Amino acid sequence: MLLFDGDLNSNLQSKQQDIHIRFWKGSQISSHFYTSEFLGRADAGSLHEKLIDCCATIGKQGLLQISLDGPSVNWKTHDLLFTSIEEKIHKTMLNIGSCGLHIVHNAFRSGSMETSWEVGQTLSHLTGYLRTHQLGVTTLWQSLDHLCPKQFSSHRWVENVTVVERALEMWPHVK
Repeated sequence: MLLFDGDLNSNLQSKQQDIHIRFWKGSQISSHFYTSEFLGRADAGSLHEKLIDCCATIGKQGLLQISLDGPSVNWKTHDLLFTSIEEKIHKTMLNIGSCGLHIVHNAFRSGSMETSWEVGQTLSHLTGYLRTHQLGVTTLWQSLDHLCPKQFSSHRWVENVTVVERALEMWPHVK
C-alpha cells in the first residue's frame, strides 16, 4: 500500500509530500516512512510523477491500494495513478475511499461493537483500573513489568494488536 499526504513545510516554505509504504512482513503488517518530496506548488501532475517514480523503485506489481487525505489535488493524483498502473500492469487496485486507514479502523470498531465482547471497553478499563489501584498492585506489577498493559487507542483499531496480545498475557494475573 502506498500512502501519501502533503503539507506546507514551514521551515522551507515549500509543499512537502510525505510518502509511506505499508506491506506484509511475514504475518504482520509493517508501515514505514519512505521519503519526502518537496514540490513547491504541488499540482496533481507533479504529485503523480513523484508517485510513479516511487512505484518504479518499490514495484507496481504488488501495489494493492493507495491511501491519501481528501483534498481535490490528491483525488486527481489518485485517479491519474490508478489509470497509469492499470494501463502498465493491467491490474485494478482497491479503492476504499479517500483515507483507507480510517475506513478500515472504523470497520474494525463497528465489527467489535456488534459483538457482546466489549473489547474496547475492556482494554481501556484495564489500563485505567490498574492506574487507580496502583498502590495495591505495585509490587505485583513491578515483578511482572513485562506484562504491564499497553495503551489502547479507540481510533486506531488495526494498530491495537500488541495491546490485545499484552492483555491476553496479563489476563490470568488480573483475574
